[in-house]
Amino acid sequence: MRPSTLPPTGPVARAPLPAPPKLKTVDVDVALKRFTQDLWRTVGYAMSERDYPRLARDRGWEGLTRVRVEIGSDGLLKTVTVVHSSGHPVLDDRAVAKIQEIKLPNIPEELRERAFSVDVPIQFNLRKGEQ
Repeated sequence: MRPSTLPPTGPVARAPLPAPPKLKTVDVDVALKRFTQDLWRTVGYAMSERDYPRLARDRGWEGLTRVRVEIGSDGLLKTVTVVHSSGHPVLDDRAVAKIQEIKLPNIPEELRERAFSVDVPIQFNLRKGEQ
């Protein structure tokens, strides 16, 4: 007698699908560094003399504001907060507003579907003769 060539009639166990490859921490760190540099560059190109608040210019105020930019797992800007003040609220407010105005760089593939944050320094300096 020949063995039957009919397909089995009951449920068939299937091999599980392979899990998507996990990203190494190194890959994520490199992507975060790349995004941070891209964001700093974008902010640097976007800043101009018009971004210096008139009140600060008139009073000769200068300073460094460091803002934290938080990106949600959906890749959208969630919050921008001051983590280090310049000492002048008008400069800090302008730094936050500028980040909210610019188009963010593309999120690297390694960071997609992840929430993350980066700090961005924004320096306000008056050139000689601008005071």
